[in-house]
Amino acid sequence: MKRILMVAMAALLLGACNKKLGDGTTDGTSPQDMKVTIDPTITRATEVDFEADDAIGVTITTAEETYVANRKFIYGADSRFSAEEALLWYEDINAPSTLFAYYPHAAEAPVEFTVAADQTGDGYGASDLMTAYKDNVYPTKNAISMPFRHKMARLILT
Repeated sequence: MKRILMVAMAALLLGACNKKLGDGTTDGTSPQDMKVTIDPTITRATEVDFEADDAIGVTITTAEETYVANRKFIYGADSRFSAEEALLWYEDINAPSTLFAYYPHAAEAPVEFTVAADQTGDGYGASDLMTAYKDNVYPTKNAISMPFRHKMARLILT
């Protein structure tokens, strides 16, 4: 009986030694196994979702450094954005980060933004600037929920 009790206590102690993740969960997953994914929502828009292959630019900063700058994330069949080339979380699971994302993605993050004079065809999508911002984010195996808001659009009323 003592042996069973000791084995049960050892199992409890081992279970308590798992890493505590920034999202409050505990498991044996390390940051090297956790991909950065974003679960987007769109606010104040006539269209309520992104489409397959839409791309956003993502910047992740910690108090110490810029972890990634303007990394291209692609909207997939799972209704989430993932890095074009898989992006794993940084080592320190106790270090919060700030995420900034914008749509549409550009090779260089825009410092200025203008809308296209002709918004027929591709000009319409290229004239829509949306951004999302979230701070105090810890590495997690879960997708980061980020609401995207329209910042600029062009309207011509006749």
